[in-house]
Amino acid sequence: MKIEIAKLSSILLIDDDIDLLDMLAETMLKNFLHVYKADSAKKGIEMLHLHSVDCVVVDFKMPYMDGGQFAKFASAYFSLIPVILLTGSAITPKVLECLDYNVFDIVMKPYHEELLINTIQNSIVSSRYIKLLMALSESTFIEFDKDDYFKLKKEQRTKFLAQLEHMLRTNLAAAKAIKNS
Repeated sequence: MKIEIAKLSSILLIDDDIDLLDMLAETMLKNFLHVYKADSAKKGIEMLHLHSVDCVVVDFKMPYMDGGQFAKFASAYFSLIPVILLTGSAITPKVLECLDYNVFDIVMKPYHEELLINTIQNSIVSSRYIKLLMALSESTFIEFDKDDYFKLKKEQRTKFLAQLEHMLRTNLAAAKAIKNS
């Protein structure tokens, strides 16, 4: 399921290292429908206004506006788009603080290609579940607050999404059985 979703998804890559950005974009084009690039956080914000993206991958250490500042902006104005931070240095308290800004995950450089692709796919699936839950909460008795979801630890979010997927599949199967009877 993740792979099918990824093939139909758009991502934005932000890094001030142009060579790394181009190499990463080339790799990601094999896995995602659209890959947009920006060589600064400011240009990344412009891209968010121009294109519909499903995930943003941003380098933490950049001049003028770092990945953490970008994540803070994105959580305020594009809160349903997951952000993945790339960092080449140790995970400092400043980097960890970004988790308060709807950062889906932090990936260390040098990263394994499969790990980064899998992390992006997971963030997109999670984001789609959150959007579904928000829509359901507006039209049913289900209560869901995305801010509460992002306060959960990564393991808790994974468990919650697995339980949600099971519940949705079970309900979908029951609905199909009723329809066919």
